[in-house]
Amino acid sequence: MINVILDKKHWFMCMLDTRKHIESSLGKPMSLPPSIQECVEESDFSEDAYADLVSVFKLIKGCEYEQVVRENTCNFENDLSDFFVYTIYAPVGSSDWLWQRDCFVTVQIGDSGDPRYVSYETAQVYDMCDNQLAETGFLNDRLSWYARYFPHREFEENSDEAKLLERTNEELDATSSGNPTSRLGELCYADPVWVEKYQGFVARVKGSRFPMVFVPTEPYYG
Repeated sequence: MINVILDKKHWFMCMLDTRKHIESSLGKPMSLPPSIQECVEESDFSEDAYADLVSVFKLIKGCEYEQVVRENTCNFENDLSDFFVYTIYAPVGSSDWLWQRDCFVTVQIGDSGDPRYVSYETAQVYDMCDNQLAETGFLNDRLSWYARYFPHREFEENSDEAKLLERTNEELDATSSGNPTSRLGELCYADPVWVEKYQGFVARVKGSRFPMVFVPTEPYYG
């Protein structure tokens, strides 16, 4: 749970640490030439320095680049602790930027408050090199929840309780659920409660005779 911000009093307020999430998925930002860095710092958004950035990308990779995606994470529900604007640049003519190698990503984290009026940090630029965005975990902005029974509870592999546990974990996985945290609340009889002894939130799933321990987990970073 390195990238998870726990709220032990409010299970539904657990979050994905934005800065750690970005570093885990994209790595360290690249260093830009001083003149380009100055231009980026003087711009309100990275798109204001578009011409300078794509010219640098061309010098580095030897091909033309274009902006293919620009999004603010505040425009959709997620579990991120801070919202940010990200822009993806891919070689001109790329058929699918998600699986395109040698893309560049710029990220600008916003201050707390209304995204329309707050200040944004200077854009950080990331060179994806041989990595594909689809496999980095960068676009996976939801927490999953991992369920387990108490340590002293053991069930046979094909028992009803074992099957229920497997099904519960499937429903609380971000790859199959649009909002695992919300789904957790729907599955349980009552709100999960943090229990220090088990280092997790304890609750009983509807249909189960025994309580389970639930732990929020970060996305997989390829």
